[in-house]
Amino acid sequence: MKAGSHRRGLTRQRRRQRRLNITLVQYAAGRFGSRGQDEMEDIVQVGTIGLIKAIDRFELSREVEFTSFAVPYIVGEIKRFFRDTTWAVHVPRDGETALADFIGVNDNALELVEDFHALAPLIAQLDDRERRIIHMRFVDELTQAQIGEHLGISQMHVSRLLGRTLAKLREGMLTTN
Repeated sequence: MKAGSHRRGLTRQRRRQRRLNITLVQYAAGRFGSRGQDEMEDIVQVGTIGLIKAIDRFELSREVEFTSFAVPYIVGEIKRFFRDTTWAVHVPRDGETALADFIGVNDNALELVEDFHALAPLIAQLDDRERRIIHMRFVDELTQAQIGEHLGISQMHVSRLLGRTLAKLREGMLTTN
Protein backbone atom coordinates (compact mmCIF):
# COMPACT_ATOMS: atom_id res chain seq x y z
CA MET A 1 0.00 0.00 0.00
CA LYS A 2 1.35 3.44 -0.92
CA ALA A 3 1.68 6.16 1.70
CA GLY A 4 -0.84 8.39 -0.10
CA SER A 5 -3.57 5.74 -0.15
CA HIS A 6 -2.87 4.95 3.53
CA ARG A 7 -3.32 8.65 4.40
CA ARG A 8 -6.55 8.82 2.39
CA GLY A 9 -7.79 5.76 4.27
CA LEU A 10 -7.02 7.39 7.60
CA THR A 11 -8.71 10.63 6.52
CA ARG A 12 -11.80 8.71 5.39
CA GLN A 13 -11.83 6.81 8.69
CA ARG A 14 -11.40 10.05 10.62
CA ARG A 15 -14.35 11.66 8.78
CA ARG A 16 -16.48 8.59 9.49
CA GLN A 17 -15.62 8.69 13.21
CA ARG A 18 -16.36 12.41 13.33
CA ARG A 19 -19.73 11.85 11.63
CA LEU A 20 -20.61 8.99 14.00
CA ASN A 21 -19.73 10.99 17.13
CA ILE A 22 -20.92 14.51 16.27
CA THR A 23 -23.95 14.04 18.54
CA LEU A 24 -21.52 13.72 21.44
CA VAL A 25 -20.18 17.19 20.56
CA GLN A 26 -23.71 18.60 20.25
CA TYR A 27 -24.67 17.14 23.61
CA ALA A 28 -21.55 18.53 25.31
CA ALA A 29 -22.07 21.94 23.67
CA GLY A 30 -25.70 21.98 24.80
CA ARG A 31 -24.55 21.66 28.40
CA PHE A 32 -23.05 25.14 28.24
CA GLY A 33 -26.41 26.77 28.62
CA SER A 34 -28.48 29.28 26.76
CA ARG A 35 -26.26 30.84 24.15
CA GLY A 36 -27.35 32.51 20.95
CA GLN A 37 -27.58 30.41 17.79
CA ASP A 38 -24.41 31.98 16.36
CA GLU A 39 -22.43 31.25 19.51
CA MET A 40 -23.79 27.69 19.72
CA GLU A 41 -22.55 27.09 16.16
CA ASP A 42 -19.12 28.32 17.25
CA ILE A 43 -19.21 26.10 20.35
CA VAL A 44 -20.12 23.02 18.28
CA GLN A 45 -17.36 23.86 15.80
CA VAL A 46 -14.81 24.20 18.61
CA GLY A 47 -16.10 21.00 20.24
CA THR A 48 -15.59 19.23 16.91
CA ILE A 49 -11.92 20.19 17.08
CA GLY A 50 -11.78 18.43 20.46
CA LEU A 51 -13.51 15.40 18.92
CA ILE A 52 -10.93 15.28 16.10
CA LYS A 53 -8.10 15.45 18.65
CA ALA A 54 -9.70 12.61 20.59
CA ILE A 55 -10.09 10.53 17.42
CA ASP A 56 -6.42 11.09 16.56
CA ARG A 57 -5.21 10.15 20.05
CA PHE A 58 -7.56 7.29 20.90
CA GLU A 59 -5.97 3.87 21.30
CA LEU A 60 -8.00 0.68 21.57
CA SER A 61 -5.29 -0.85 23.75
CA ARG A 62 -6.33 1.44 26.64
CA GLU A 63 -9.60 -0.50 26.99
CA VAL A 64 -11.56 2.69 27.62
CA GLU A 65 -14.87 3.57 25.97
CA PHE A 66 -14.34 6.17 23.25
CA THR A 67 -17.01 8.45 24.73
CA SER A 68 -15.24 8.48 28.11
CA PHE A 69 -12.01 9.33 26.34
CA ALA A 70 -13.47 11.96 23.98
CA VAL A 71 -15.63 14.04 26.33
CA PRO A 72 -12.70 15.64 28.22
CA TYR A 73 -11.13 16.64 24.89
CA ILE A 74 -14.41 18.12 23.62
CA VAL A 75 -15.20 19.96 26.86
CA GLY A 76 -11.58 21.14 27.16
CA GLU A 77 -11.67 22.72 23.71
CA ILE A 78 -14.97 24.42 24.53
CA LYS A 79 -13.64 25.76 27.83
CA ARG A 80 -10.49 26.97 26.07
CA PHE A 81 -12.73 28.77 23.56
CA PHE A 82 -14.56 30.55 26.39
CA ARG A 83 -11.30 31.40 28.14
CA ASP A 84 -9.82 32.85 24.96
CA THR A 85 -12.90 34.79 23.84
CA THR A 86 -14.18 36.29 27.09
CA TRP A 87 -12.85 39.13 29.16
CA ALA A 88 -10.01 38.27 31.50
CA VAL A 89 -11.40 40.66 34.11
CA HIS A 90 -15.11 40.80 34.77
CA VAL A 91 -16.57 44.14 35.75
CA PRO A 92 -18.02 44.01 39.29
CA ARG A 93 -21.73 44.81 39.58
CA ASP A 94 -23.59 46.30 42.55
CA GLY A 95 -20.36 46.49 44.51
CA GLU A 96 -19.69 42.73 44.35
CA THR A 97 -16.26 41.53 43.33
CA ALA A 98 -15.72 39.37 40.25
CA LEU A 99 -14.56 36.55 42.51
CA ALA A 100 -17.90 36.45 44.32
CA ASP A 101 -19.63 35.79 40.99
CA PHE A 102 -17.71 32.54 40.59
CA ILE A 103 -17.87 31.09 44.08
CA GLY A 104 -20.18 28.11 44.30
CA VAL A 105 -20.95 27.85 40.58
CA ASN A 106 -21.60 24.29 39.39
CA ASP A 107 -19.61 23.11 36.39
CA ASN A 108 -22.17 21.31 34.22
CA ALA A 109 -19.49 20.09 31.81
CA LEU A 110 -17.72 18.33 34.68
CA GLU A 111 -21.00 16.63 35.60
CA LEU A 112 -21.27 15.44 31.99
CA VAL A 113 -17.79 13.89 32.18
CA GLU A 114 -18.68 12.24 35.48
CA ASP A 115 -21.88 10.84 33.96
CA PHE A 116 -19.97 9.37 31.01
CA HIS A 117 -17.40 7.81 33.33
CA ALA A 118 -20.15 6.33 35.49
CA LEU A 119 -22.05 5.03 32.44
CA ALA A 120 -19.12 3.36 30.67
CA PRO A 121 -18.78 0.37 33.05
CA LEU A 122 -22.57 -0.01 33.21
CA ILE A 123 -22.81 -0.15 29.42
CA ALA A 124 -19.97 -2.68 29.37
CA GLN A 125 -22.10 -4.95 31.61
CA LEU A 126 -24.98 -4.99 29.12
CA ASP A 127 -25.33 -7.92 26.75
CA ASP A 128 -24.43 -7.46 23.09
CA ARG A 129 -28.01 -6.85 21.92
CA GLU A 130 -28.66 -4.24 24.62
CA ARG A 131 -25.40 -2.43 23.78
CA ARG A 132 -26.23 -2.56 20.09
CA ILE A 133 -29.71 -1.11 20.69
CA ILE A 134 -28.28 1.70 22.87
CA HIS A 135 -25.67 2.44 20.21
CA MET A 136 -28.20 2.51 17.37
CA ARG A 137 -30.59 4.71 19.34
CA PHE A 138 -28.21 7.25 20.88
CA VAL A 139 -25.12 7.20 18.66
CA ASP A 140 -26.58 6.37 15.24
CA GLU A 141 -29.79 8.22 16.24
CA LEU A 142 -32.06 5.62 14.66
CA THR A 143 -35.76 5.50 15.50
CA GLN A 144 -37.19 2.49 17.29
CA ALA A 145 -38.78 1.37 14.02
CA GLN A 146 -35.43 1.57 12.21
CA ILE A 147 -33.73 -0.38 15.00
CA GLY A 148 -36.48 -3.01 14.72
CA GLU A 149 -35.82 -3.32 10.98
CA HIS A 150 -32.08 -3.83 11.62
CA LEU A 151 -32.72 -6.48 14.27
CA GLY A 152 -35.72 -8.13 12.65
CA ILE A 153 -38.07 -7.37 15.55
CA SER A 154 -41.06 -5.08 16.00
CA GLN A 155 -40.87 -1.45 17.07
CA MET A 156 -42.88 -2.38 20.18
CA HIS A 157 -40.30 -5.02 21.12
CA VAL A 158 -37.50 -2.46 20.63
CA SER A 159 -39.43 -0.06 22.87
CA ARG A 160 -39.69 -2.67 25.64
CA LEU A 161 -36.01 -3.68 25.33
CA LEU A 162 -34.89 -0.05 25.29
CA GLY A 163 -37.06 0.73 28.33
CA ARG A 164 -35.64 -2.22 30.26
CA THR A 165 -32.07 -1.37 29.29
CA LEU A 166 -32.43 2.30 30.22
CA ALA A 167 -33.98 1.27 33.55
CA LYS A 168 -30.90 -0.92 34.21
CA LEU A 169 -28.58 1.97 33.41
CA ARG A 170 -30.63 4.40 35.50
CA GLU A 171 -30.59 1.99 38.45
CA GLY A 172 -26.84 1.54 38.07
CA MET A 173 -26.31 5.30 37.99
CA LEU A 174 -28.36 5.74 41.15
CA THR A 175 -26.42 3.08 43.05
CA THR A 176 -22.99 4.37 41.92
CA ASN A 177 -23.66 8.01 42.90
